[in-house]
Amino acid sequence: MRPVVLLFLVFPFLNADGCNKRFLSTGIVCVCNATYCDQIPPPNVVKGHAALYESSKSGKRLDRSVLTSVGTQPSGDVVITLDPSKKYQKMIGFGAAFTDATGANLKSLPNNMANRLIQQNFSPEGLGYTLGRVPIASCDFSTRVYSYDDVDGDFYLNNFALVREDFQWKIPYIKMAQQFSNYKLKLIASPWAAPGWMKTNGQMQDGGQLLGDFGGPYWQTWTHYLIRFLEEYGKNDISFWAMTPQNEPANGNIKGYPFQTMFLSPEMERDFVKSLLGPALRSSIYGKNVSIIIVDDNRNQIPTYANVILADIDAAVYVAGIGAHWYSDDYFGPELLTQVHNSFPDKFILGTESCPGWQSWAVKPLLGSWDRAEQITADIIGDMNNWSTGFMDWNMALDPAAGPNWANNSADGPIIVFANQTEYYKQPVWYAMGHFSKFALPNGYKIDVQASVKSSLQLTGFVNPDGSRVLVAFNNATDTAKTVVVKDTSNPNSYFQYSVGANTITTLYIQ
Repeated sequence: MRPVVLLFLVFPFLNADGCNKRFLSTGIVCVCNATYCDQIPPPNVVKGHAALYESSKSGKRLDRSVLTSVGTQPSGDVVITLDPSKKYQKMIGFGAAFTDATGANLKSLPNNMANRLIQQNFSPEGLGYTLGRVPIASCDFSTRVYSYDDVDGDFYLNNFALVREDFQWKIPYIKMAQQFSNYKLKLIASPWAAPGWMKTNGQMQDGGQLLGDFGGPYWQTWTHYLIRFLEEYGKNDISFWAMTPQNEPANGNIKGYPFQTMFLSPEMERDFVKSLLGPALRSSIYGKNVSIIIVDDNRNQIPTYANVILADIDAAVYVAGIGAHWYSDDYFGPELLTQVHNSFPDKFILGTESCPGWQSWAVKPLLGSWDRAEQITADIIGDMNNWSTGFMDWNMALDPAAGPNWANNSADGPIIVFANQTEYYKQPVWYAMGHFSKFALPNGYKIDVQASVKSSLQLTGFVNPDGSRVLVAFNNATDTAKTVVVKDTSNPNSYFQYSVGANTITTLYIQ
């Protein structure tokens, strides 16, 4: 095993002058280079005041202002009532994935810029991410197809070894992120496919499933493979909070699927969790504290998988939560999450993957796209209002071709790296994520939010462990601003009034 040596310095944010705007035909981006990158100003408010953050189609990017409360209720288009005493789900957090593509783009930048990009995602001065998803071996956002043991018939995994992508593109940046975070990162390990020699179709891509009968040598070896991954990362001082048995398990049933996948039916995943993976984790030094998150697939798949797996008490005992992807969200509403929560209230729901511009026909990247910021904002609000405990973006950084992606299955990203120009663009989606991740903190709660009238506003709210309250209000109207009056039941006779402009996202932080 090669040692990993981290050599990096904290790169301070230079000043608070805000977004260095570049106006493109497709929208506005914020440009970061070797000497400057905008920061998100801290709330810095005392009781009786609130910090208001705004991002808009017109060009605001988490712009901060301070509001002072008034003692009598002013007039407004909508009265919004926050009730911190009515708590719903406990928050886990927000984050993104340490893909090979992210690591390759970070590696293409000067060290100080790569350092700063990670800092802006994980430090409390940035987005404050606390979650990180790590693909086990390769996925579509890799430069090649690889596993950790490609030797046919190696059932004892004598040839299992991490590869250069782990040592150059994943491990260093995971460690760097941990240095910047105020929290211990909650890392989630997810496999896309077993080595080809273990699968019915002989390759990691193109669908297929594990060879042999359940519980046979291929299933046993695959279980050991997943535990070995945890062990090898553990030897590099990286521990995981959770593991999913399979990324998008339903896709493996699609012959010709263009990138790495492997089929697990609901029944197969149930049996795998209760008879192999669950017991193996419990008996492993590096896996005994690793939680299992089932499904890790799109909304439409969640009810079937959850019902089959969690109805079996011998499987359910190993399961902590349910992972949700967003690729079918246009067709299946967030109410599905509430249905699943009502059936299994002791299991958390967590958004584990999302990215705009994933469709084959979509332009990617679409530089400066405000529509995609609105799309992800609406999705997060819908998830939070239906029992989701957090939300994860996919890649943290991509190149101008929205990659690298060996399978040409590109998508948009929150940050686009132009290595040849020694700069990167922060997209509107990056700021949209910040409206939630920076303010709704781990171990806080989603709280009750009520509006006096129906309007173009989409709302959600939180209370943090320190008692601060957070209201996210998103106005998707294209031409109408809304004057809102915010009433907080925990502080009677205290009101905040402000305007939510057209195509604007706001976060109100009340101390």
